Amino acid sequence: MKRGCGIFFYLLLLVGVAAPGLAYDNSPSNWKILPEVIWAPATGGGTWMTEVQIIDMEGTGTQVSVMFYHTAGQRGPFTLWTSPASWSSQTYSNILSTLQGLDPSFFYFGRVGALVFSTQSSANKIHVTAKTSNGNYAKTYPGLNNVQSNRVDIGVTEMIIPNVSNNAEYRTSIGYVKLSSAAAGMSFHIYDSTGTLVGSATYSLPADPQYRSYNPFTLCGLPYPTYSFSNCWIRIALWSDGTAVFPFGAIANNTTNDPSAIIAVQRY
Repeated sequence: MKRGCGIFFYLLLLVGVAAPGLAYDNSPSNWKILPEVIWAPATGGGTWMTEVQIIDMEGTGTQVSVMFYHTAGQRGPFTLWTSPASWSSQTYSNILSTLQGLDPSFFYFGRVGALVFSTQSSANKIHVTAKTSNGNYAKTYPGLNNVQSNRVDIGVTEMIIPNVSNNAEYRTSIGYVKLSSAAAGMSFHIYDSTGTLVGSATYSLPADPQYRSYNPFTLCGLPYPTYSFSNCWIRIALWSDGTAVFPFGAIANNTTNDPSAIIAVQRY
């Protein structure tokens, strides 16, 4: 290869790496969403609680605010942390308990919802991660950026929750966080391992920001033990107005309650 061609392809590689796209979906940002956080009693005993770590990736004095989205609305924003230096981090062993201290007029125990973190400017970038645990069992979620490949947009992006089951061994839950104030309609389609559509449902999203979660098989009229499924996947789309809907999934062992998070991916 000629030297000029080599330089040309090297520049193309640099452009590809630097250009905004899928590789930067969850890069450091001044805005992050955790799709699910919990502080609630576990059915089999103990308490589910979510630990959160925030890392300041950019500069001294980064101020982190947080908002809580739950099934009845939203709380905040509250000032959570001011970073003392670049690359410093802060961990909260039970983030909703921390919010209880910042917002004593609201009862956080027994709640499940989502958190949105933001800083004072686009120059102050952070990473956020969550670990929800009960005893020896835990699941983790990364903080997501507000980009198209992390959300469902009408006529633009559909999302997939992969590798879901609803049988004697495992149960699945999925949910969404809607940040916009527009009402919307959402559709769910469950496909089995052969690509056959086995169930579908539509769901109305009221005109307010909110958090919701449910068993998708039950929502589609396929409850266990009447029906049993494994190796399925779910397609999620919006069919009426609304944007900025972030879906997520989880699967848990029916005996031990050991959970795993499922990150939604783009259908196209």
